[in-house]
Amino acid sequence: MPDKPFKPVIQETRTLVLLAVISIVAYSFAYFSRKEFVSSTYEIKINAAMMMQESMNMIKDFRMEKGVFIDQENDPNETGLVGSQFSLITTDEGDLDAKLTTLDPNFAAAMVELLYQADLDSGDSIAVMLTGSMPGANMGMLIACNAMGIHPFIISSIGASQWGANDPDMSWLDMERILFNSGYISARSIAVMDEQLFRIFGSFLGAGSVASFRYARRIALLPVGIVAQAVGVASYPTLSKMFVEKKFDELKNIIRTQLSSLFLFNVVMVLILVINSEEIISIVYERGRFSSADVIRVSSIMKVVALGVVPWSINQIVNRSYYVQKRYWFPVGVGTIGTLGTTITLLLSSNASEINYSIIIISFLWAYAAFMLFSLKIEGESILDTALIYDIFLCLLLSGIIYTALINLNLDFGNIIYNLVVTSIIVIISFLVSISIIRMNYVEFKRRR
Repeated sequence: MPDKPFKPVIQETRTLVLLAVISIVAYSFAYFSRKEFVSSTYEIKINAAMMMQESMNMIKDFRMEKGVFIDQENDPNETGLVGSQFSLITTDEGDLDAKLTTLDPNFAAAMVELLYQADLDSGDSIAVMLTGSMPGANMGMLIACNAMGIHPFIISSIGASQWGANDPDMSWLDMERILFNSGYISARSIAVMDEQLFRIFGSFLGAGSVASFRYARRIALLPVGIVAQAVGVASYPTLSKMFVEKKFDELKNIIRTQLSSLFLFNVVMVLILVINSEEIISIVYERGRFSSADVIRVSSIMKVVALGVVPWSINQIVNRSYYVQKRYWFPVGVGTIGTLGTTITLLLSSNASEINYSIIIISFLWAYAAFMLFSLKIEGESILDTALIYDIFLCLLLSGIIYTALINLNLDFGNIIYNLVVTSIIVIISFLVSISIIRMNYVEFKRRR
């Protein structure tokens, strides 16, 4: 009689039946002894998530009506709230995955949980600092505050990093206004930047004032977006690394060189924009219903707004120099005080005109940039040393001389494009020749052999 094949005990029928019975008993015990624990903020979280979903759909529809197309590659969920990689108000590098993570309605529920863990309750007030870099996170936080009955005091930046709310026609402040008017959030920013001042006080003037401010400002921001922001974004990691490694002398030299170079470049750009304001506005905008009268109106505003190119650009480096030292709140505090001062001055102004409002806003922008630069120190040493003051003064002096000469010459070649090209070449060559003769301390032009 042949031997039976070996069969492990675990495969025997009685063993398998015993294990099955034990499993059923264990599962039954676990199932019938379970208890449901519902968070005390469950209903608030559900409400907040639903509100965020509705608000995201509303802003998406609003942008679609304006002709904005969804980038399905970078916005796979088709939220319509993912910005572009580069724009005029892009402030820094951004992580696309981080932006997409916050564009989830459940993010509002997560904010409710964080506020609850902070022992906040209905009727409490909190300070909220926002930028346009994470519109989803901004919406989640403010909607959570609204759902919990918490009142936020908001300070916002109009700028945004890559992929954020960096569309000049739909910045975070535009989104905030839409959400507030629709009742999804209960408060708006108490501190706003210069563009909002143009918009708010422009609405107090005649028809078309807001549009005129916007047209002029878009052109003026081109050199800032093309050069100053690029320099600021590219150099920020280097500045941070030098500060961490305590290479303070190199750090100060780089900052001064950047400031001097930007001052020179942007003074040239300001001259070109101011002298050729009518030509530039005519070439860019004069078509359809944009008449020659509109050209004169917008160009007169741009002559003033263009003067803001220098402080806008300088701030790209100065503010980042504070950030590398982890002095985040100083620029915010000074900016808030400056904004309040500008607002009060505009309200008290007896001359309510587009030009006067532009002069007031740009003057305070210069004052803000000057104060920030004057206060900037690395390891107790002021960045604004004698050599840098000389470079700045030289740029201003040369710009004044060249501007006066060109205005007195009153060149007119009978064609706006010729006028723009020739005067721009004259400005650039005049500066290059002057700088090659009268040397700057932190900017050098070396010939290649």
